[in-house]
Amino acid sequence: MKKLLLIIIGISLIAGCVTKKRCGDKFPPEVRIIKTIIHDTIEKVKDTTVFVPADSSWFRALLKCDSAGNVYIAEIIDLQTGKNMNINAGIKENIITVKTKIDSSAVYIHWKETHTKTTVKSDTLKIQSAFKVRELSKFDNFIFILRWIWDIWWMVYLVGWLLWKWLKIKFSL
Repeated sequence: MKKLLLIIIGISLIAGCVTKKRCGDKFPPEVRIIKTIIHDTIEKVKDTTVFVPADSSWFRALLKCDSAGNVYIAEIIDLQTGKNMNINAGIKENIITVKTKIDSSAVYIHWKETHTKTTVKSDTLKIQSAFKVRELSKFDNFIFILRWIWDIWWMVYLVGWLLWKWLKIKFSL
């Protein structure tokens, strides 16, 4: 009876063990892909000179005096305006005023060039973990419940056997 009891206990303890090969087949290692994104930004400061072509304008007029001694423009002989210039002329209190206006233009240009290089690096990493969570099938659940019932039955049996032995010694039955 003792040998049979020891064999049953040994088989129940060994039944839960799984070999490394079988465990590797049942729970393959987890594979993770790690992506590394590297951004390299290069900034270059550049400047240049923009050449504005020469521009000119002129104004020729015949000036005369009236009887009061005031100067006036009798006749415009020649008038040339430039591409970027406007002429405005007038006489006030015997003073001739000629105004020219040049549209503004930038001579120096300053800018930044930014070049961004993006590199994506992928690495595959196998992680061997001791435990992997997975869904249990109906068969696995059945075996799990059956195992619990088996273990509880053996515990009750052992406690009962030990209690019976203790009572037998205590009361000398």
